[in-house]
Amino acid sequence: MNFSWVSLKRRLSGAIGTLALAAAAFTAASPAYAAPAAGTAIGNQASATYTDASNTPRTVTSNVVTAIVQQVASLTLAQSASRTV
Repeated sequence: MNFSWVSLKRRLSGAIGTLALAAAAFTAASPAYAAPAAGTAIGNQASATYTDASNTPRTVTSNVVTAIVQQVASLTLAQSASRTV
């Protein structure tokens, strides 16, 4: 069996490069998510399906809950340009 460290190193570096390129492409293609704007209404309703004692399938739903996104204060901190000598 002819074993070469140089050959192994070349194969590994090629595989690592290919994986890095694939990871970069996948990350770039993923969507970016941002917080919803203030005043946005977000509704939610839960439901459950079950079979009762008489073997009848039942579905129940909760009341709709609506949350309104509130504005959050935003600050930008800047370093002072003045110095005391």
